[in-house]
Amino acid sequence: MKFRCSNPRLGKYKYFCNDIDRRRTASNQSGRFSLRTGLPAIAPSFTVNKTLQQESQRRGKKKMEGSRPVVKHILLAKFKDDISSERKEQLIRDYANLVSLIEPMKAFQWGTNVSAENLDQGFTHVFESTFESVEGVAEYVAHPAHVEYATEFLACLDKVIVIDYKPTVV
Repeated sequence: MKFRCSNPRLGKYKYFCNDIDRRRTASNQSGRFSLRTGLPAIAPSFTVNKTLQQESQRRGKKKMEGSRPVVKHILLAKFKDDISSERKEQLIRDYANLVSLIEPMKAFQWGTNVSAENLDQGFTHVFESTFESVEGVAEYVAHPAHVEYATEFLACLDKVIVIDYKPTVV
């Protein structure tokens, strides 16, 4: 089944089996076959690669010019062995709820360690909060809702590391 590609930069080469094939074909250096289906690629990859690279550079410049400053607050955690799964889930829900309670906190994400490198030093969970400024992080840390939550959360942890940083756009 073919779908029409909504990307006008690709000109007459606008039919792909799906969006995944389009992206994989665009990155296929041989330019002959789709990595997913093994069928002949519709557009030569060097043409698509060059177009995508130019678009990526254009977007990168736009992001750097018009983006707001961002600060990431990263917390690595290892829960105590006696903390139940249900308790962990509740703590994570409560952490996520801080976004609605503390104005400077703009976003929250979390996940569990999936690294195969065995360099995790026992840390099992990663929590990432996004702020617009270092002052926003300071306001978040001092906020009563955070102080109350942090007291409860830290009591359930065996190990913790917290790092704040400003991402660099390359």
